[in-house]
Amino acid sequence: MSTVPHDVAGWVKLSPGAVAVEDPAGGLTYGRLAARANAVADELRRRGVRPGEVVAIELPRSADYAAAILGVWQAGAVALPVDTTLPPERLRYQARQAGVAETLSVVPQASGPEPLRLGAVRAGDRAYILFTSGSTGRPKGWRCPTPPCTTACTRSPTC
Repeated sequence: MSTVPHDVAGWVKLSPGAVAVEDPAGGLTYGRLAARANAVADELRRRGVRPGEVVAIELPRSADYAAAILGVWQAGAVALPVDTTLPPERLRYQARQAGVAETLSVVPQASGPEPLRLGAVRAGDRAYILFTSGSTGRPKGWRCPTPPCTTACTRSPTC
């Protein structure tokens, strides 16, 4: 089964100069997205992040955020999206509950377009953790598997 990272890798090969993701500040082509994601994965490995460990992502929703998620997956790690507008006590609770090994608050720069290095991304691996609102007590972390190819990528060459 194809995963979102595999799907993105297919688009990188097919159309590296096409726009992959946009935000108000601009955007990234598939080739630049791959290069930034590769830089994130390399940085996490340099920091000692091992497959299966949780990486908190403290970034605004942006093109760089997409690169961060892909890079975390390339490193074999699990992404924990962090809402920095939450109270510090709740953020500490979530970090403890999720077992955060490392925090990513900046996406490393990359030189130019390059192929996406997938590493060991497989459908069904833990990919990210989302916390419930906590409306019935304490927020609970939901561990989600690597997303399969979805409707967001149905025009992919690998779907």
